[in-house]
Amino acid sequence: RGPSDRLTPEMLESKRALLSEENYRWLYLTVWLGLRPMEADKISDPKFGYKLETDGKRKVAFVHIYQSKLKSVAEEKRWKFIPLIFEEQRRIPEMLVMPLKRPNNKTLRKAFGPLVRGYAGRKNFTDLMLDKGRKIEEISSWLGHSTIDTTWKFYKGKDKLTLLDKA
Repeated sequence: RGPSDRLTPEMLESKRALLSEENYRWLYLTVWLGLRPMEADKISDPKFGYKLETDGKRKVAFVHIYQSKLKSVAEEKRWKFIPLIFEEQRRIPEMLVMPLKRPNNKTLRKAFGPLVRGYAGRKNFTDLMLDKGRKIEEISSWLGHSTIDTTWKFYKGKDKLTLLDKA
């Protein structure tokens, strides 16, 4: 198996015709919300999938994602909050009510090559959000990391952060 390469929004859109709509939507959520594969798989679960919230003042929608991975944390504290800030994220609420299905590895290999796996969208999320001007502290929270050190540990483009800090 091994680590996955990144999946960018551009890659996803360029190969959309090779994917079923259910697979495309599943990947879209991982790319634009930075979801773990298990989180994307369980998003349709009526109890532990997601919740939508709208902040009426700022008209920002938030999606609350349940993190089943956090076994040592009380269930009510396993929710992470991701604001739907960008135009591409504002499509997500309509996708959440449609069928989603994780693409199998054969489908991913055929569309994107041998190194793209289920974590590919999540792997690109930090880059995507940094490119859109978001701070590493926000991104870390949206990924569900307990500290920014965790985000830093798994983020491969650390040189980009150094350049941003100097700007």
